[in-house]
Amino acid sequence: MKIARRRAGFSLLEVLLAVTLLAMITAAILGGLHLGKRAWETGRDYESVGEVEEAANAIAAILARAIPLPVAQNDQDQMVTIRGSGDHLRLVTVYEGGASWAGLMLTEIGLSGHDLSIWTNVFRAQSWRGSERGRPVKALAGVETFELSYFGAATADAPPRWTNSWIDQHTAPQLIAVKLVALRNRKRIDASFTVAIRQHPDS
Repeated sequence: MKIARRRAGFSLLEVLLAVTLLAMITAAILGGLHLGKRAWETGRDYESVGEVEEAANAIAAILARAIPLPVAQNDQDQMVTIRGSGDHLRLVTVYEGGASWAGLMLTEIGLSGHDLSIWTNVFRAQSWRGSERGRPVKALAGVETFELSYFGAATADAPPRWTNSWIDQHTAPQLIAVKLVALRNRKRIDASFTVAIRQHPDS
């Protein structure tokens, strides 16, 4: 009488079951890694957006504190202390604590390489006509676009319109639009805004 011996190895059903279980475990691990990566990228993107928006809010606050003082230009005309081009702006700002002459600052905003910088100095009439900028403070690194536009009337009898420069004007622009775009994690973050400018020193 012969006794049948079980052959060594796995049956086809056992192999298929093992492969199926291995595929399920691998899919679960990869899914968890993908979910973790997405969560990390979302957090990083949120942080980047917050950084750009914080810089935009800081610039907007500076523009809101602009005070258009009349200063002599060439010892004749009285020009207002707001002067800007398409990528650079120079203006007089006032501290929130008061509008005395001791509280006035000469402020400049512009690009330094790919960084958006702010220069501040104590305002004096002679400093407005000079080129001294003060110490720069980096407001935002990695700026892709920084463009300024001004809305107002160039002369008393002209209608207000948008222009990319505001130089040696007798009045302040009514609005200043700032196009601010930064590159973060290979993504463009647009934090553009528009600020209304006060028209008189005591307003």
